[in-house]
Amino acid sequence: MFGEKINRVILNQKISRRGVILGSTAFFFKGANYALSQITDLDGYDAIWRDTEEALDNFFGKVKYLAQGLFVDIPKYVEVGSSVPITVRVDCEMTDHDFPKVIHVLANKNPGPHVMSAFFSPKAGKAEFSTRIRLEQSQVVTVAVQMSDGTYLRVDKYVNVSFGACGQVGEGDLDTVFNFEPKSKIRVPENAQENEIISLKALISHPMETG
Repeated sequence: MFGEKINRVILNQKISRRGVILGSTAFFFKGANYALSQITDLDGYDAIWRDTEEALDNFFGKVKYLAQGLFVDIPKYVEVGSSVPITVRVDCEMTDHDFPKVIHVLANKNPGPHVMSAFFSPKAGKAEFSTRIRLEQSQVVTVAVQMSDGTYLRVDKYVNVSFGACGQVGEGDLDTVFNFEPKSKIRVPENAQENEIISLKALISHPMETG
């Protein structure tokens, strides 16, 4: 993971370098040269939030959260925080009136609490994703969702980490980060029926500066 210097540089340029899931397709935008605000509402999300609550207040404002229908599967205990599996699922009809607009994953004690955001549309067919995140230390992982009907969902899960990911010393300077060339692989089933919901597996290399 890279330090706050990266976050400050991105903040000053008001653009994002996060991997974004749009519908069922994952996209990775390298460096700080692509304005995600042209596609999503991520403009400004790369500020150096102090903690999860401050980040959520900036994302959604002061809102009331429900927990019904949001399921987060993450281990209660991990030996090493470098690759912690997490699965998030929202029970909904995936229609124009019932789907998650965005799902945020936050880790309160990482150097930057905002880990990732996943964006959905009804065409995704299913509101679920699985990935792996980095955790610096034992902490609460928060998943917050904005639904299309104006409701908000939230689940907090505590994860005990024996050895934090950020304890693993990395290499690279600012130029290395901004010139990073991502490589991606996508696996899809060989066959699918019309209107069948299928699972896509995407592997994307990136600096992991936010977890």
